[in-house]
Amino acid sequence: MRLFERNTKKKWVLHFMVFPSRRTGWYTAVCFELALVREGQEAYRLIQQINKIALRYMQSVIKSNLSDELLNQKLPQRYLARYKQAQAKEVEALKLKWEGIVREFIWRRSSRSSRPIAINV
Repeated sequence: MRLFERNTKKKWVLHFMVFPSRRTGWYTAVCFELALVREGQEAYRLIQQINKIALRYMQSVIKSNLSDELLNQKLPQRYLARYKQAQAKEVEALKLKWEGIVREFIWRRSSRSSRPIAINV
């Protein structure tokens, strides 16, 4: 299963993720499409480094007219699992946020009206 669209030299998008590493006080940065992995102790600096490495990689592939397959590498499964886990947490947080907004809206609407509003949530 592919998480993202396939990249070409003419049309490409890169996805990055930074998360706490197994080592205390360290972080891991990954670029999913290029299968780049970098570790460091400063998250901000690590983001700059992985971006710079990815840009140089892309420039090299494009300049040398290398295969588009180099722009669509596979990371080890543990990094993909980490991405899916983070994505699920983000979806759940958004769901809770929108449920709160809807409830607030319904409460305000019903407090102004003499008729109660029935809703199944």
